[in-house]
Amino acid sequence: MPYAMLATLSLGVLNLGKNSLSGPIDGTFPSSCGLNTLDLHRNSLEGKIPCSLVNCTMLRIFSLGNNRMSDTYPCHLGDNTNLRVLVLRANIFHGSIHCGEGSPNNWPKLQILDLALNSFSGAVPEDYFEQWRGMM
Repeated sequence: MPYAMLATLSLGVLNLGKNSLSGPIDGTFPSSCGLNTLDLHRNSLEGKIPCSLVNCTMLRIFSLGNNRMSDTYPCHLGDNTNLRVLVLRANIFHGSIHCGEGSPNNWPKLQILDLALNSFSGAVPEDYFEQWRGMM
C-alpha cells in the first residue's frame, strides 16, 4: 500500500487500522506531508518505520500497535514536537530506548506512549520524562 501517495493529497487523518494490510510501509512521505493522525494498528505490517515519516511534522497521533514491525526505538521521530500519542505495542521492536547524546527526543506534548509487548532492553531514561511535559 503506497501510504505516501495518500499523504500527498493533503490528508489530515489516515486510518487504515484493522484492514489486514501486510508487508512494509512503502514509499516516501513527502516534505509537504500534512498528516496529523496515522493509524495503522492491527494489521500485518512488517519492516521498519520509514525515516521519511519525519516529514510529517504535524503528526500528533501515530498508532502502529499490533503489527509485525521489526525495528529499533524511533529516535528519528524525535524532532516532531507535535507528537502526542505514540503506540508501538505488540510488535517486534528491540534494542535500547535511549537515543544517545545529541539525539533529539523532544516530544514535549507527548501524553500517551505505549511500548508494551516488544523486546526493548533497559529502562526509559529518566530525562525523557522531563522532556515529555504533556504527561504531567
